[in-house]
Amino acid sequence: MDTAIESLCILFLIDVFFIFAGVVVLSVVREILRWIPSRLLRAGIILGILAVGFLYLSRADTPTLLTGALAFVPPMAALVPLYLVDRGTGNDPGYSRIILCDLLVSAAGAVLLFFFDRSGLTMMPVVYWHTPVSNGMFYILAFLLCLAGAALVYVLMQQYGNRAGQQNTG
Repeated sequence: MDTAIESLCILFLIDVFFIFAGVVVLSVVREILRWIPSRLLRAGIILGILAVGFLYLSRADTPTLLTGALAFVPPMAALVPLYLVDRGTGNDPGYSRIILCDLLVSAAGAVLLFFFDRSGLTMMPVVYWHTPVSNGMFYILAFLLCLAGAALVYVLMQQYGNRAGQQNTG
């Protein structure tokens, strides 16, 4: 096999590992957040997990930081719209939809990470030096992108889920 293909396979397997680690983190945190009524405490738990993830990954180079962030950032981004934003409905979309949202956002993040790494942007000095400040900026940017992606996925699920329900009742 070609060396480039082997490296892509290894990168893919590492991404899959971190995505499934994120599913485990999501499952545990969701069960904890279901029993906590205070939004402020929920926000503290989510921010604490994001902070622990960043502290764990902060000394790594930027592509490694973003790959490892797949275990912390998309799961927390999938939980923010559910437990911190008042949607007015009060109902939980269900575990399978939360996992689906996490997997879709994580897969999109892994694809963007692949293009970021292969495009040569990792050789820019601000990225290559991987200081705590630049790593923090990339971690926050990754969270904001995942948060926007999760919100979009939930809106699409609600819109198309309601249409599917209306078609089945007729």
